[in-house]
Amino acid sequence: MMQQSDSEGLQVYGAEAPEAISYYSPTKDDTFLEPLPQRQAPLPFGLGIWTFGILIGVVTAITVGGAVGGGCGAALANCHNSDSSPAKPAETTSCPALDSNITSSNNDSSPYVQRAATSIDLVQLKCPDSFQTPTTFKSNRGYDFTWYCGVNAPAGELGSRGGPIADVAPIIAYSLDDCLNACGTMIERDTKEQTGAKCRSVVFNAEMKAIVKELGGNCFLKNDTKAGGSGWSFEEGETLVYAEAENTDQDS
Repeated sequence: MMQQSDSEGLQVYGAEAPEAISYYSPTKDDTFLEPLPQRQAPLPFGLGIWTFGILIGVVTAITVGGAVGGGCGAALANCHNSDSSPAKPAETTSCPALDSNITSSNNDSSPYVQRAATSIDLVQLKCPDSFQTPTTFKSNRGYDFTWYCGVNAPAGELGSRGGPIADVAPIIAYSLDDCLNACGTMIERDTKEQTGAKCRSVVFNAEMKAIVKELGGNCFLKNDTKAGGSGWSFEEGETLVYAEAENTDQDS
């Protein structure tokens, strides 16, 4: 059988299959590369991390302290402003007490300024329940005293030695202890130096302002003691004290 020659116009070419492309490259390095660390932004002012942290803490403390202080100041202001307005019956507000004697620091070397005697109505005096109950006291010079409330020993009254009781000296005393210590010091001076000024008893009055204005003092050092049974009524009031020195050995 004769083969027909292909006509140039009738030549048929088979479709070429697509070429397989390999994505594997033998020259590629399969080694795992760690990602580069991200660079942190620099801290302000070139500070180190610890220094910057401390700075932040200090600023925070100052801010919080200022806020707390401002809140307390506002609370005080509100409390004092509310004093002039009617209080609500169902609500009670307590304002912090302000002490005018408080200073910026406790300095024991600062001089103490006491109030004037004529500005003090009454000084502290604690009497026993029964005025007839004797109370004992030892002075800072070691002398013993026995005192009673509600008893007086006025100047001119007959004393235990047969003569009138007289005031050796009226002084200002801010407490009964001060008055008794003054008498004890006078006893010691007379014993050592023979001054002739004898203190055998005292009368102390706690009503400082009135007595100082009237008599020049509220502690009266006496040259004698009361006679037995003379004026021991114990009814002179709880602001008056009579005291006798014990075993002074000053009788001569």
